[in-house]
Amino acid sequence: MAKLRIKKLGIMQMAKSYGLAFCIGSLIIAVVLLLIDLFLEKDSNTGTKSGLTEIIFSLPIIYTIVGFLTGFAISVIYNITAKLTGGLEIETEELPET
Repeated sequence: MAKLRIKKLGIMQMAKSYGLAFCIGSLIIAVVLLLIDLFLEKDSNTGTKSGLTEIIFSLPIIYTIVGFLTGFAISVIYNITAKLTGGLEIETEELPET
């Protein structure tokens, strides 16, 4: 088994990856919320639905920004702590060719 050490993370690559992952997750949530919103009754006073529609369309934008900032922060914090601790160690093994 070979041991590898992660000494540094690419800050922008991590931020982009987290942003995309959060965006995809929020799109799944948005579809579920949209389906729920379709079945909600209109308010008899205003003639409008619950207001969930505005939240649904802003959700992917907000989550993408939050994901990007989270990935950025995590990679900066990891890079600082990796300098102090040496980073994470990973054990790997080669698989036989089939």
